[in-house]
Amino acid sequence: MYIFQHGRGPLGLLLIALSACSDGATEVALSSADVMEPPAELAVASPAKPVKLMERVEDFSEEVANRFVAFASELKRRDFQAAETWLDDDFIGHGLLGNYANQVTERELGATRRTYDVSKAPVLSKTDWLAHIKSAIGPWQRVEAVVFKVKEAEFQQGLPQWGKIRFKLAFLGTSPDGGPVAATFWTWARVEKNRGRWNLHQLEVTSAVVDERSAPLFTNVSTSTGLANSGIRFGKPGNTRFAWQGVAGGDLNGDGLWDLFLPSQTRNFLYMGQPDGSFVDEADDYGVARPAGGTASLFLDFDNDGDQDLFVADEGWVGLGKQTQGNPLRLYVNEGDQLVERGEELGFAGYMAAYTLTALDYDADGFVDIFVSNYGVQDKENNNDWLDATNGAKNALFRNTGGKGFENVAGAAGIDDTRWSYASAAADFDGDGDTDLSVVNDYGLNALLENDGKGVFVDRSEDWNIGDRGNGMGTMWGDFNSDGRLDLYVANMSSTAGNRILGRMQGKETEEVQGLFKMAAGNSIFLAQADGSFARQDSKLGGVGASWAWCPLTMDLDLDGHLDVYNCSGYVTGDSAEDT
Repeated sequence: MYIFQHGRGPLGLLLIALSACSDGATEVALSSADVMEPPAELAVASPAKPVKLMERVEDFSEEVANRFVAFASELKRRDFQAAETWLDDDFIGHGLLGNYANQVTERELGATRRTYDVSKAPVLSKTDWLAHIKSAIGPWQRVEAVVFKVKEAEFQQGLPQWGKIRFKLAFLGTSPDGGPVAATFWTWARVEKNRGRWNLHQLEVTSAVVDERSAPLFTNVSTSTGLANSGIRFGKPGNTRFAWQGVAGGDLNGDGLWDLFLPSQTRNFLYMGQPDGSFVDEADDYGVARPAGGTASLFLDFDNDGDQDLFVADEGWVGLGKQTQGNPLRLYVNEGDQLVERGEELGFAGYMAAYTLTALDYDADGFVDIFVSNYGVQDKENNNDWLDATNGAKNALFRNTGGKGFENVAGAAGIDDTRWSYASAAADFDGDGDTDLSVVNDYGLNALLENDGKGVFVDRSEDWNIGDRGNGMGTMWGDFNSDGRLDLYVANMSSTAGNRILGRMQGKETEEVQGLFKMAAGNSIFLAQADGSFARQDSKLGGVGASWAWCPLTMDLDLDGHLDVYNCSGYVTGDSAEDT
């Protein structure tokens, strides 16, 4: 998971370790034996005869990337003896996690950021370099992650095989005092291949930033509140489907406390909030434990009777006879002490490859309607294109017929799109009094659907260059620059390896390759302009680098009056970065 604070300095997840200074700051304590006089200049040289694209440069860079995934795992485990095998005997490099001579310190809202003058970084030998890291992270309560990312690579022709690599290094953990801490380094490295393995020969640090907080911003209370539940790990028998369970929150029994519905592949859970802050699972009592499964869920009062009903969607799959199977769309009507499923009766007959549900009153009649972002059944038919797939399931817009049922009016509203839609978000972004939609699609362009106030939506994404081609995973509206206008945040997948390989392709300026670049580029922020259009925020200004991001949420986490963004990261990762 990744948390970004809106443009105000660091927020949290921090690293480095750590002896207290008089001003309350923390620094690594170094002995004089750790530091040697640096050479006149430590700069990693570029290859004089670079390997051309067709001569396996991609293979080399991927070999290096995979090799240093394992190195990061050894550092995370703090097995420094094992880590020695990744360094040449005559290795030298700038020390990491060190007390460089000069630093710029910023403090904001309980967080501290230190930006170091890396020109003063000590140059260390193999033994001292690892000892330097050990002295820093050894006292930590926990090392959450150590990450090596290969951002650029260039290799020398001939033997011995060596290359110049641009690494991004990140250390994340919990300090001895219990606060989160993170250090991020940008480096150039010389790697050499000996006996079939790539090792570090030189490491030049070009930037070093350390963020830390005296205490965690959040505390995990899942166990103490009764929400902790260990299921079957993804990929194991009983949990093998790519079905993203979506939690719903609402006050089901009208006691003023939050209740939570959480579908899963084996059974569903309904956690009812208790006065002491805990939760009790009452899914069986309410009749929603089974049928199990659901890719999206939503509490809403569809009939305006004053209590919350439950809408659950599910992904279909292909069963015997090539027939689509799974759970149909379900609508559980609140009957006080029971939730009674009446989906077919109220207009939700049949299966839909639904991934997200969005509530909105698109026709302003006072009854809530539902937009369904439909994906596709991949084991029945794969996407027909990587950049502009059009063979997904049709999106649906269920109009509420005065609390008596629903009818699908997506065709009449002009939004029965067959792209592989993943998520949507509703808001009146143009301030004209009706509700509009942002819809993000996998394998292609997204849609910005402007409500014309007469029951029809018009896609304005091309008008404002907001289509944002990519693997769209999530979207959210919010005023990120506090100018009174709604801006748009879009979560996409990003791929370091993809960008690295695409950067070496011939014809990089072609439309197809540029489209591929965007598919690997990560998240986007579109800022609303005074004339009603949108402008893409420069990704270098921060807030978008959340890697394999899925569901974003906007909230003011630190109560400073500015919206922050929380991103849920995709896929399940184990102790090793290779375990995804």
